[in-house]
Amino acid sequence: MDTKDILLKAISLKKSFQNVHALVDGTISIEKGVITALVGSNGAGKSTLIKCITGDIRPDGGSIAIGGETLTGLTTKEARARGIATVYQDLALVDVLDVASNIYLGMEPTKWGVIRRREMVQASKELLGRFSIDLPVTATLSSLSGGQRQAVALARAIAQGGDILVLDEPTAAMGVVERERIMGILRKLRDQGQAILYISHDLDQVLDLTDQVVVSRSGRTVAHLASSELDPLSLAGWISGAIGP
Repeated sequence: MDTKDILLKAISLKKSFQNVHALVDGTISIEKGVITALVGSNGAGKSTLIKCITGDIRPDGGSIAIGGETLTGLTTKEARARGIATVYQDLALVDVLDVASNIYLGMEPTKWGVIRRREMVQASKELLGRFSIDLPVTATLSSLSGGQRQAVALARAIAQGGDILVLDEPTAAMGVVERERIMGILRKLRDQGQAILYISHDLDQVLDLTDQVVVSRSGRTVAHLASSELDPLSLAGWISGAIGP
């Protein structure tokens, strides 16, 4: 992959909480049109690395390069402004609102201070249609399944206009059919040039979906690997330390 396709590069990020070194050397590249998995056991530093990239916490050391600019850290507002959209496991959706209102929550089109409801509904239909997501945009979120809710969360992240999509365990609580539907959406996004960082404990799913895998262990990035060169057993070996440094 040419370096011009690297949208974000985190270099040797460090973060400690009191005497606990949660992140010792977090390094990762996120590339245009590539799905990158971040894997590791509990306590490996994955969540801390993600939070540094998305602006939830500020690293103690290292740097983050975005669009040719090198930064020592980001706020969540700065991360969003620089094209980083995040979908966490809890989704952060509002049950009492409908699909369209959730997709454009905080980004509602307005005129003279009044929400342009018809415009928002139409934009939601068009956005969902891009990925063949068959959802009534006026349906209340509480009436949807887990997979449908995840699709709404993805649509909201896309509506923010970000170049980089960060997904934390997006299919953890789904059945097979809904999981395949979400994975299909992610493949379409990748094919349209979206950069995706995908965090999951499901190694079969990781290898089926992603293009490359970054392995974190004990707060350090220990490997950047091509998904096509791995199987679940070898990837588990990298995660546990049975393979590699």
